[in-house]
Amino acid sequence: MGELGSVKGLVEVVEQLAPDIVVSDYSIPGEDTLAAFESLKNSNYKGRLVILTGVTSLRVYQKLVDIGVDGILDKSNSSKDLLTVITAVMKSDSVVLSTSVEEQLNNHSFGLSSRELEVIELVVKGLTNQKVAEILFISPKTVDNHRTKILKKLNLML
Repeated sequence: MGELGSVKGLVEVVEQLAPDIVVSDYSIPGEDTLAAFESLKNSNYKGRLVILTGVTSLRVYQKLVDIGVDGILDKSNSSKDLLTVITAVMKSDSVVLSTSVEEQLNNHSFGLSSRELEVIELVVKGLTNQKVAEILFISPKTVDNHRTKILKKLNLML
């Protein structure tokens, strides 16, 4: 078992101790914690990485998932929840999220209106603007306007 007071040297200490699992706070004093976690996941370390966070930000959760952490747990969860996540992480090859984190990821609308969410749901199924318009009882031009707004809100405009 090891403990660090700052993010400096995280990768070196973990590689030296080679624990099966690292449970780390997201808010470690020092440098960029996301960069440190990413360095750890890209290092020779083969163990698991679980992050505890008090930050309730979809962007932070998504970055943690993108860099390959094995588990994310909101600090408001109980110690029983922590044990459940750790146990699941050790048995799984997919990212394990605490219930509260998973709910936030699943329920976030990215600033899209309910109508825009309906449009995107139909578009990703491969439906044309005409078909989407028929289903939603709107004009194809309105569907096109919704699609443009969706792309802008998701920063996908070229």
